[in-house]
Amino acid sequence: MLELYKFCNKYLNSFLILAIAGLAFLSLSRSLGIPVYSAYIEVLLGSDKWLHFIAGFIVTLAVFRVLRRALSFNIFRTVLMSLTFALFILCFDELSQLMNVNRRFDLNDLICGFIGMALCTLIIILIHYFYRSKIGISIDKQE
Repeated sequence: MLELYKFCNKYLNSFLILAIAGLAFLSLSRSLGIPVYSAYIEVLLGSDKWLHFIAGFIVTLAVFRVLRRALSFNIFRTVLMSLTFALFILCFDELSQLMNVNRRFDLNDLICGFIGMALCTLIIILIHYFYRSKIGISIDKQE
């Protein structure tokens, strides 16, 4: 189990960098009036709401990982700060659509992003308690 933890920890940062770059590309292409790329993803997922859910999840996880490495706070303080930053990023992205003629604001998109944030937070806390109680690894300590 420890090997799985180390393996996932090693490659998660690379995955998050690629995922954030992909989300930024989709958002920027849509803002510039080239929605064809995001339309493919929406067809693949079934709805753009799933894309907002995934974006909320990935942004929260990425912000958590960055803050976890940069700050020496306990897990709950880091999760709270991660939620604050991720909330700001998602709200900024959605509210900036009010000023762009190629996009439109949708409150349901924001709600789906919030649900993704909440699920990510729940998983982070559950993983923390699982590793702490079952295996004896604390993700409070940096390697």
